[in-house]
Amino acid sequence: MSRADAPLRAGDERLPAVRARLFLLVRSLWKAGMVQVPLTLEPSDVPSFHLLHPLWQRLRVELLGEQLLRDILPAIERHLASEGDLRREESTLTPNAPVDWPATWRRGLGRPADAPLVTRRWERNLHLPENYLAHRALRALAQDSDVALHSATSPEEAAPLRRLREQASRRLQRPPWHSFRADDGEVLLREASERIRRALPQRPAYGPLLAWWQQWQNWQQPSPGNQPLLDPALEPDWLFELLFLFELVAALAQHFPIRQGRALGGRSRAPVFIAQSASGPLMLHYQSGSMFSGQRSLAEIGAIPDIVLQLPGAEPQYVILDAKNYGSSGHTQAIYKMMGYLYQFGYDPAGEHRFEQTLAAILAFPTAEREGEGLRHWQREMPGGQSVMSFVLPPLPDERFTGLNEVVAWLLARV
Repeated sequence: MSRADAPLRAGDERLPAVRARLFLLVRSLWKAGMVQVPLTLEPSDVPSFHLLHPLWQRLRVELLGEQLLRDILPAIERHLASEGDLRREESTLTPNAPVDWPATWRRGLGRPADAPLVTRRWERNLHLPENYLAHRALRALAQDSDVALHSATSPEEAAPLRRLREQASRRLQRPPWHSFRADDGEVLLREASERIRRALPQRPAYGPLLAWWQQWQNWQQPSPGNQPLLDPALEPDWLFELLFLFELVAALAQHFPIRQGRALGGRSRAPVFIAQSASGPLMLHYQSGSMFSGQRSLAEIGAIPDIVLQLPGAEPQYVILDAKNYGSSGHTQAIYKMMGYLYQFGYDPAGEHRFEQTLAAILAFPTAEREGEGLRHWQREMPGGQSVMSFVLPPLPDERFTGLNEVVAWLLARV
């Protein structure tokens, strides 16, 4: 078996490139407005980005860091530069502030030539809760950029993280942020939220800061609670599953407007993504078999597929999809498992046969056995029958394999 035709394994030299592919995919969907951040908010049994800690950290820094440095802090700095109280001072020394010549002349009438100069100086009270919040946000970005940079495994991954770290660090050393100390303002920080909300009409520059900080805090690494941290041996399976999920979303997005319905993880029965077709919503459920909760032929068997697509229409119809990080010797086992799903979810709550409601079961593998380069149909399609199909999703891009596009074309013919 060639190295390019092997499943992903712990310590695999391809893992950094697969993580990078997944990151770029999620970032492109986020920029197109199709995914929300953070992607997941709570620990659960569901494979979620927060357990793939380096990827989670990098998404957090890159997706939110640019916004803070490019938009939010410059607006606050412009606001601070235009705000303050004008104070006049007398001085016989060379002034370090603009000279108020009319005031100087008025005071100097009838006086010796060495009358003091009157200068104007702006005084600003920078040490306010909202500015401590801005400083804290900038410091958090600098620190987390450094953490993410140390986990980067290639120059391509490291370059944007290093740029963000350097920009944040330089800004911390410049006015006005250089006058804040790292241990300052714990009490004032707690007041910032209320002050910003009260003064938002007069100080609109701080509203985006508060929204940014709340998003940043929500993206903190969730506590795993009673769940163990991710076993490194399981990371390749989860990476492949998440890669399949987001590659499918990206492929559907070429044909339908898509939005994220809820965060990954948790126990919600709502769809994770919703695509709006001309016939109605096409709903993508991830790690949730809730639509089949009353339709199990074997109630004690709790396994659920990775993805269930609910097609638009008056009568619900479903397509089951599973990502299996198997070598070619495991394909037959996976196909039998999908046939089990079709049987397990083929009944209604009254125990009547409803096999026709699930149109197909589709498998994605990182390796080829008999799939070839396209979508393999394992039996001849018949009206009212169920299809079992499989295709190869290479962990690294390979244009020879067209199976995913053929899956989407098969779905389009039924939406």
